[in-house]
This record gives sequence, C-alpha cells and structure tokens, in this order.
Amino acid sequence: MNFFKKIINVRKLFLEVVIISVVVGFVAGVTGELFTRAYIFPPAEIESEQILIDELSKEKKEEEGKRKKEAKNVVEETKASLAGIYAKKFSTSQDVLRQIYLPSELKGQGFVLTSDGWILTDEKILIGFSKENLVVSVEGKIFEVEKIVNDKVSGLSFLKVSAEKLAVVKLGDLENLKSSDVVLIMGSDGKVFSTTLQDLSYQPVSQAENLVKSSEEFSDLILLADELDKSYLGSPVVSLSGEVIAVVTKSASQEVNLAIPIDYIKPLVFDILRDIEISRPFLGVKYLDLTEGLGISSEFRQNLDKGALVYRNPLVNTPAAIVGLTVRDIILKVDDEEVGVKNSLTKLIQEYESGDKVELVVSREQKEIKVEVELGELK
Repeated sequence: MNFFKKIINVRKLFLEVVIISVVVGFVAGVTGELFTRAYIFPPAEIESEQILIDELSKEKKEEEGKRKKEAKNVVEETKASLAGIYAKKFSTSQDVLRQIYLPSELKGQGFVLTSDGWILTDEKILIGFSKENLVVSVEGKIFEVEKIVNDKVSGLSFLKVSAEKLAVVKLGDLENLKSSDVVLIMGSDGKVFSTTLQDLSYQPVSQAENLVKSSEEFSDLILLADELDKSYLGSPVVSLSGEVIAVVTKSASQEVNLAIPIDYIKPLVFDILRDIEISRPFLGVKYLDLTEGLGISSEFRQNLDKGALVYRNPLVNTPAAIVGLTVRDIILKVDDEEVGVKNSLTKLIQEYESGDKVELVVSREQKEIKVEVELGELK
C-alpha cells in the first residue's frame, strides 16, 4: 500500500509541476507580448512612421519628377541661344573635310545676348586670339567675329557677329537664389550638366594679400559644387526658372568650378544694345572688406563691423586721391547705400557711370566725414 501511495503522490506532484509550468509560461508569454507591443514595437507608432516614410518618399519622387520636367523645359528654351567659339580655319585645301569644325576643336562656349549678334563669354577663352582668328557657331551656322569688347571689371567679353533674329537668353540675378539650388550648365555641343550652387559669394584665398580688393575689379565669384569639363568654359549657368545667372570660368589653378555673376555686366547691356563703347567708372581704391577680415584689430577697424578699409594710399591724380582719401579711412556709404555683405564697395561704385558725382561717408579716426567725388573713366 505504501508503495502505491508513493506512486500516486509522485504523479500528483508531477501533474502540479506541469500545470504550474503551463500557467507560468502562458503568463510570461502574454506579459512579453504586451511589453513588446507597448514599449518595443508599438503598432500605432510603427504604422504612423511607415506612413510618414512613404509620404516623404512620395514627395521626394514628385519633387524629382518636377525638377526633371523643369530642367527639360529650360534646355528646350535655351539651346537655340547657345554659341560655340572656335579658332578660324584658313585651309585652302579642296578637301571638304578640312573645313569642318569638330566638337573636339571647341575653344569655349558663349550665349546670345542680343538678336543682332552680341555674344557673351569668358575672356579667358580669347587669350591669344584676335577677332580675325575666331568664328562663332549658333544653331549650326558659322559667323565671323566683327568685334571683341573686353570688360576688365567683370572678366567677361562681348563678341559681335553679323546676324539677325537670333534667339536670346533671359538674364536673371542672384536675388532669389541660395546655396544648394540646382542649376544647369549648358554647351552648344548639346551637353548639359546639372550641379548645385555651393557658395554665392566666393573668393579664392590662399594668402592674406588675396583679400585686398579693388574698386575696379569684381573678386566675388560663385562656387559650383562640381568641377566641370574644360569644354564648359564660357557656358551659361541657368536656373530652373530658365534665367542665366552666371558665366562659367576657371580658377588660377585651372579648375573649372567657378562662375562670374551676370549681375556684373548688367550696367553695360544698355551700351551694348546701342552699339557704343562700354565705359566703366573709376575711383581708384584698394581696400579690405571688414566683414571678411578676421582678426583685424579695433585700431584699424575703428570699432566698426563693416565698411571698406582703405588698404593703401590712392595713386596720385585718381579720383580717390583728389578728394583726399587716405590709408586707414573706412568708407561706410556710397550715396546712402551702406557698404556691407551684400553691397561691396566695388558693386556700389560699378553701378554708376564715369563722370557721375557720388557722396562717400567716411570714418576717419572714429569721426564721420562726407566727401563728394567725381568718378573717372577706367582705361
């Protein structure tokens, strides 16, 4: 009997252990599920996050599609205004093949400013060439160059060809653009490169002397996010609104990743349209922009944060010297327009014409004075 009682007790104990194990396992499973749902993978949050990701992905695709469509439209609208610049061929050979201008022989690009044949390009393309040694192609036609006008202030050149009813580009500005905006670089050979604006006011600086500016030379350029092939030199930089905002140029180290703002030549366009010689105003000041000169002492700054610090005494008989501007003077305003980040002294002066009289507000030894200067003509 004792033997059978022991067997029954063992079975009973075993059954209890099994029941307890099942109950504990069930409770643990339910608790784990609730914990997982509540704290690790909340279903509602997962669902909302997934919806958000899907919406962002959809918006991104729609934005990319819109951008591609805009770019395609811009290319179609602009391509008829693009110009290729070649060294003229003087071959007397009867072989027709020697008369053909190949894409590999392209010296640079340009674009049409006026319907009667004014072309704008980067002056670096024309170094070593005269008008007699160049031809321009527009819409598959070759034109001889009648005239070259170089603008020393901007670094751009105007070429005149004999033509009528050419398609012209639309000129824009940097006013509504910002870094990271997408732009198109277009060539007359059909190539199009998409890049972004990296810096809208870039000045290559390898040494402190590079910071010294001239009232007769623009130094701020646009830095592009990508380096371009040299065949794009002189090409228009076109915004997605279809406006030319700059002209591709190269750095001193020959990298083709810079652009000259089109704003720099806008004051000259009226003269070009009237087919008269362009004229640039002349002040004759070498200066440092206080917004860029990190570390300039308060002694030189006169406790000012912005303005054009005259770096050296102006040369004799220059307009600046005639009115008595001197080293350490700080030019604060030009006719009530402040000299600052958006308005460099160069930009403000170059908006006038030679012979114009302007009033300069100058800080000299921490005292403001006003001087009236008559701008000369840049030779």
